[in-house]
Amino acid sequence: MEPGDIARRFVQWFLSGPKDVGRTVAAVLSRIVSGERWDDAAQRVYLAAPHRTAGNGSLMRTAPVALFHTWRPRELVQASLDVSRITHAHPEAMWACVALGQAIATAIQATAAPAEMLLSAAAAVPEPAVRRAVEEAPSLDPETAPTFGYALNTLRIALWAVSRHDSFDDAVVAAVNLGGDADTAGAVTGALAGARSGLSGIPSRWLAALRGRAELEALADRLLDLARPLGSCDGDANDSPVPERL
Repeated sequence: MEPGDIARRFVQWFLSGPKDVGRTVAAVLSRIVSGERWDDAAQRVYLAAPHRTAGNGSLMRTAPVALFHTWRPRELVQASLDVSRITHAHPEAMWACVALGQAIATAIQATAAPAEMLLSAAAAVPEPAVRRAVEEAPSLDPETAPTFGYALNTLRIALWAVSRHDSFDDAVVAAVNLGGDADTAGAVTGALAGARSGLSGIPSRWLAALRGRAELEALADRLLDLARPLGSCDGDANDSPVPERL
């Protein structure tokens, strides 16, 4: 997984004129288009306005990274950080991706993983703000929960939804019904809830309406085939050594 290649593909997508591009992503990719190195652009955007660059734009794309590195915990941590920092260099955004990725990997490895196991995996990061968000998730109040597109809000919502609801659809509906940045909350919750429930846990009526279903399932199967270790698993997401806080 080469972040420079991913950045190049992001630029190609950006230049194709997509309908909706987040503020941070647009700022970073515009800098790359103007000639800045991909590994400098996001850092400069972050340093220019650190309080505005911890959005959930990189969190929403964490699931494929987690799937590919499910049985490689060290690589999962580093790849999650690398893929986030292409556009979101804020430490809270980056480590939120690691937290979500570790929860997804745990859900894939453990059949019907209890919420406590997922929360424990997500909390195994060195960034204090991310750990607090994970710890607060089970007691989130849906009446007052912040729902704007901050990475830790979205992470908290997803963990709350899967800790309160065992079924895939109940968890996703609960997250979306909080409002705010509902599409991203639904996507992140769906990734985690789907990793726990498996394909059989997703309602058939939802799958029937899914655009590009065959391609998505083929890509997911390929990622999982590449992820599987030869022989026994070579690690567990819950005991992965985590790099020092950035």
